[in-house]
Amino acid sequence: KVACTQAVKGGCESIFGSLKAQPFHRAVFAELVDLMPTLAELAGVPLPTNETVPLGGTSLAKVFKTLTPGSDPLPMDFVKPYTLSQHARCWKDTHGAKCGTTMSTGSGSMTSLEDPQPHDLHNMCDCHFVPASDLDFMGLSIRVPRWRYTEWHPWNKTALAPVWGTMTGVELYSHDNDAGTSFDDYENQNVAGDTANKDIVASLAKELRNAFPY
Repeated sequence: KVACTQAVKGGCESIFGSLKAQPFHRAVFAELVDLMPTLAELAGVPLPTNETVPLGGTSLAKVFKTLTPGSDPLPMDFVKPYTLSQHARCWKDTHGAKCGTTMSTGSGSMTSLEDPQPHDLHNMCDCHFVPASDLDFMGLSIRVPRWRYTEWHPWNKTALAPVWGTMTGVELYSHDNDAGTSFDDYENQNVAGDTANKDIVASLAKELRNAFPY
């Protein structure tokens, strides 16, 4: 999660004619790539059309158009059905100073396809300064209204893509009753292995792979 505070000139009144200059919180799905199209629409500025890579993101401006302070909350998927995120992980004993923060990820040891030497799982890092062509693993995550689902795959350093055929870990967290105001309360118990969640895992696995552009 990234906390985002957005102020609109005149409390939105100069743009939409109804919202007053009062702060209010709404928990809807949003990604950092949504900020530019949102600000452009609120400001009445056209988005660039001559980019080599098409501009990503979805405008969240209709959240401002729909709500007034104190009104009923919107559903999380009011603008978009899910959000995506990626989390690279590397072996600290391989990458050294390039590695960044050391992460504690489990117990025991593990080997990767391209590096058969066993590594201590407590000696992983977040790859801050490791080039994409040298990453070891990638976590790919999809967040839907009720769940967050994450898969961990070895990283193909030539194709720069996850090795979809090999999965080294899976996580599923319930977000029932999550109002979007807590950063810590809803991802403490991995329930991916629960028999009752077998169909949910299968459904979200399919949605995740369709959503990521690899």
